[in-house]
Amino acid sequence: MARGPYRPPMLITHLGLTVRDPDRSRRFYLEVLGLDGTAYPELWGFRLDLRDGFILALIRGEPAGAELARTVHFGAALSSAGAAREVRDCLRGRGVPEVEWEDSDDYVGAKVSDPDGYVVELAYEPRPAVAGGAMAAGTPNAPPPKNGDEALARLLAGNKRFVQGTTQGPRRDSIRRTEVAEGQTPFAIILTCSASRLAPEIVVRRRFRRSLRRAGRREHRS
Repeated sequence: MARGPYRPPMLITHLGLTVRDPDRSRRFYLEVLGLDGTAYPELWGFRLDLRDGFILALIRGEPAGAELARTVHFGAALSSAGAAREVRDCLRGRGVPEVEWEDSDDYVGAKVSDPDGYVVELAYEPRPAVAGGAMAAGTPNAPPPKNGDEALARLLAGNKRFVQGTTQGPRRDSIRRTEVAEGQTPFAIILTCSASRLAPEIVVRRRFRRSLRRAGRREHRS
């Protein structure tokens, strides 16, 4: 049986940003945003060693162009929806420019600009359900919509994330949709129940362009 290429386990451990004033950026990330870490001066700027092991390098230089800084962002996870709202209120009180804010059942977060225009996302997003239908630890079990207007509002919020390219699902963003726009090459037709828990993307781990689903209660043979 042929084996694929060996892929050693890897983690993304640091991010480098070119900034005009490394000390100003250091104060923003540690004192304004409140990242939990320690700053170490370097010849090129500051190295921020965060508590979780991640390193943010603030390198003296010309920041990335405005278009890149606007379209590319990095993020920090918050512990609860309430924490996300509290952080937002705090940042607004300190005059930090807000790029975007969303408060829905399955996502609460803000995107803000740092002193050089880089976009930082500070958000809480419930983790998905685990095996057996139980919710992951710390995940609120959102009640069903009270009425049609609330149900529509939830759907529109999800569609807004889709249109803005901020969906969280892997390989479901606008880049992937552009890649498959020219055509699809499914190798199988899968007959499933219409229940959401049986989506082929979940049970057989296939993604855009690779499978075609049909929902129905019975299949008639001719």
